[in-house]
Amino acid sequence: MDLCAKRQFFIKSYDHKNAHRTSNMVDRLMKSIDRACFDSMYFYGTLEAGNRRVRALALL
Repeated sequence: MDLCAKRQFFIKSYDHKNAHRTSNMVDRLMKSIDRACFDSMYFYGTLEAGNRRVRALALL
């Protein structure tokens, strides 16, 4: 399904005039976390170790 077909899902957000449309700052943070996860071979080890790593990266 292309973006034009999903129009009805996005149209409600334009009722809020002061709302942000995109979040470049969040995208930058998520890109750095994704890069760190890739470099660590995507949670090699236990699930708890992976959760702690992502939490630590988010806090940084």
